[in-house]
Amino acid sequence: MTTPEDGDGEPADYSTPKPQPEPPPPPPGYPPYTAPPPYAAPPPPTYAAPGYGPPQHQMPPPPQQYAPPQQYAPPQYAPPQPGYSPPPPWAYQVQPRTNGFAIAALICGCAGFVTGCTAPLAVIFGFIARSQIKNTREDGNGMAIAGIVLGILVTAGFVVFLLLAFAFSDAGGPTY
Repeated sequence: MTTPEDGDGEPADYSTPKPQPEPPPPPPGYPPYTAPPPYAAPPPPTYAAPGYGPPQHQMPPPPQQYAPPQQYAPPQYAPPQPGYSPPPPWAYQVQPRTNGFAIAALICGCAGFVTGCTAPLAVIFGFIARSQIKNTREDGNGMAIAGIVLGILVTAGFVVFLLLAFAFSDAGGPTY
């Protein structure tokens, strides 16, 4: 283990402080540095604003009694002028729902072009949707009709394809 040395090979003595070197002289034309004066103690706090006396301890007046609230009456509108329509109703108009069978009919009709087997389902779902739409006033009548039309076209095309395939097939055996 080594100990710090002061350059003479002797261990350093830390019990007495070393003298500090003199600070460099100021540049020519500048006054020498002097320490700033210490800060003065702050003035004692004042708790009252100047010009006001001590606080008056008086009770505030009791709150006034209010009359019960009046029932809210909707604003009265003037009758519409001749030739103008009445103002629109303020109630929120709920958008009718779209029938689920109508959506299914359209999807099955479109998928029938790829699979072929969903086209009859499109026709069935389309007629169910039309029946429900008449009773419930839901949206989706156009989708139901589109599903029916696509289903019929794909089913008819599939039937024609099968008839042509059987007509031109060689199912009767070889002919000599």
